[in-house]
Amino acid sequence: MVMTRKPWTCATLALASFAFATTAQADFVDDWLKLQYPGQVLPVTTTDAPLQLKFSHPANPTSLIGPWWERNAKLLGGLTDGKMQFEVYGGATLHGPLDGFKAVRGGVSDYAMCYSNMEPQRNLPMSKVFELPFLVSPNPQAANRVFIELAPKYFTPEYEGRGVYFGNKHFMGYQDIYTKEPVRTLADLKGMKIAAQGTSPEIGEALGVVFVNMPFTEIFAALQQGVVDGTMWVDAGVVAWKAYEVVKYVTRLNLSALHLDQCFSQDMFDSLPPDLKQIFYNNQQQIPFIFTQRGYVNKVEENEQIYRDNGMEIIHLEPAAREEFKQALQPVIESWIETYEAEGLPARQLIEDIERLNAKYGDMTPEELFRLTVDNPVPGLVSGM
Repeated sequence: MVMTRKPWTCATLALASFAFATTAQADFVDDWLKLQYPGQVLPVTTTDAPLQLKFSHPANPTSLIGPWWERNAKLLGGLTDGKMQFEVYGGATLHGPLDGFKAVRGGVSDYAMCYSNMEPQRNLPMSKVFELPFLVSPNPQAANRVFIELAPKYFTPEYEGRGVYFGNKHFMGYQDIYTKEPVRTLADLKGMKIAAQGTSPEIGEALGVVFVNMPFTEIFAALQQGVVDGTMWVDAGVVAWKAYEVVKYVTRLNLSALHLDQCFSQDMFDSLPPDLKQIFYNNQQQIPFIFTQRGYVNKVEENEQIYRDNGMEIIHLEPAAREEFKQALQPVIESWIETYEAEGLPARQLIEDIERLNAKYGDMTPEELFRLTVDNPVPGLVSGM
């Protein structure tokens, strides 16, 4: 199968096209945080007693995105007139990065980070599709809208099969290569050991590297001790864990998306009165745009300055070198399609839907995409909703 894509050079350049730093586009986040965005607040009619609930995540205190997860958990109290009150348990106090699904399913947490990117490919094959190379939109907020529209058909069944409800995927960066030696061509990368987080070994084979899969909490030590030569990661992780102290180069490969996932308890959600169900459900579709804007988009320039201040070189591939990476990795996509089609999964249709939606939303601004999502919540992210 030959797939056509727009000839984007890299996601960093594409960001400029969307003018994320303009006041008008920042306002939708500010208004949302104040509960003042038109259509955001729905009436609360239940007279039930307030629910005391738990939200959990494993991020450390320096995380760029952890505070926004926590802020949303608290904001749900305002949206529900205090009827859903979430106590926040961060820093892996309830569970580690590998145990979000288990914690929610087992009643340890009501609402949590559930990292599909750390799951084996076969556990959640459709949900992990954006770990394939060069499928995600170069417009980060369009990626969030694509995640939402794909969820009912492709992601919801997998999550519900794991005994939890799908909350959301939110885009937090393009996977780049961070190394101790410069990578300017595919040949420069070959033979390296690269820390990764659940990434398919077939991608490593196509690139000529060995992936050493590990939780993000272990990457800094592995780099420092020389267990690996580099890592496939994103700015948010590198900055939060100060990996810029042990790598000297970042190659802006934009290989795949880092999408972070949230899930929630089926028992908790099923027991909610209808008004709280709808408020919580709508919130799950809106928050990816907030997380991405504040945790990624607004941090790109700041993160790159941190790299430069610490002596790192930021490498942008020449067009020919980028095309070499794409050609090397194209068979990985076709192999993935053939594998899961043989198992009766709609893998080829999923790839085609991604490309169709990328084209549909790729030129829209963050606020246009957010406005669309507030006005038109997508049905079916939870069965029956």
